[in-house]
Amino acid sequence: MTDVGHGYEDAIKALPQEAVLGQLCFYSIKMADVQITTAKDAFARLGLEDLLPPVIRPVDAFRRATRAIQKKHHVGGVEVTFMVKSVGSSMTSVWHDVILERATTEGGTRKTLSYGKVAELTFERGYKQAGQYWHSSVGSTFVHDQEKFPLSDEEETIVREGLKSFTETYERNLNYLDSNAVRTVLRMYLDRFAAVRVRESGGIYFVAQTYGSDLTKVGEWVTSIGSEFHMIPLLNLGEQRDLIAKSFQEESLSEAQTLMAEISTILGDPERKISDKTYDQYSQRAALLFQRVDEYAALLGSRSETAAQAVTLLKLQTLNLTSHLR
Repeated sequence: MTDVGHGYEDAIKALPQEAVLGQLCFYSIKMADVQITTAKDAFARLGLEDLLPPVIRPVDAFRRATRAIQKKHHVGGVEVTFMVKSVGSSMTSVWHDVILERATTEGGTRKTLSYGKVAELTFERGYKQAGQYWHSSVGSTFVHDQEKFPLSDEEETIVREGLKSFTETYERNLNYLDSNAVRTVLRMYLDRFAAVRVRESGGIYFVAQTYGSDLTKVGEWVTSIGSEFHMIPLLNLGEQRDLIAKSFQEESLSEAQTLMAEISTILGDPERKISDKTYDQYSQRAALLFQRVDEYAALLGSRSETAAQAVTLLKLQTLNLTSHLR
């Protein structure tokens, strides 16, 4: 049997570069749990710019882990809730108590039945040197007086599992990218490739063939972590150019209008002051939008004057922010 699919692939590869306008791409991230060091190695091997988010501070990983264990459970018709209470801190350590509360809800009214301390959480701050954090750690201890605050076997199991989850969550926050973080990295790459949403709700993007090689590398990384990434060549035909031009204009107008609305709010408050960093962020975004107008004009053979006018107004409005600098 002839492999028709490969025949089409070969035919597309044989086309001259100018025959392909770019790539439509879409992806699906499946419960990603990607080690940060592995991702860095993969980007280096593929020759991709490292767009990973900044390393999370250990103290922030600790806070996230404590929030993660504050869950509600139901045991024998009673609502069992874990609460985390700060009990002290120093230059080197932080201490929290874990409180178990039992409650019922009758007629829309919640009534606390009992509560007591069941565990202690600790965080050792360590130190930061040369941009890296060293010797930070967390600890958890099951602390319970069965006579003063008796626990059922099921409640004790829930507590112990929660403490185990606390440590695992801390380590995962420090060393792994979850699905949301992976999606953030992908959106940063698509932004760097001047991608355009071809569907208003997102999900399907167009990337010019100029970035086709790097887009393929990003796709390789996504599939290597057990998720899906698909690319469909878009031929350089009039109908396809019109589709991309329309999508580009709509997206550019939407972003320019959103930014102008934010700037107008700042300019409308005479007491409002902004930092140099905030001003630079607006300026850089306006400059990037203007650059994209030129890039897509060259790609599509026509310039969206509507988008160009909106971005020009945005640049002028951004300049007015200088009067609100601190």
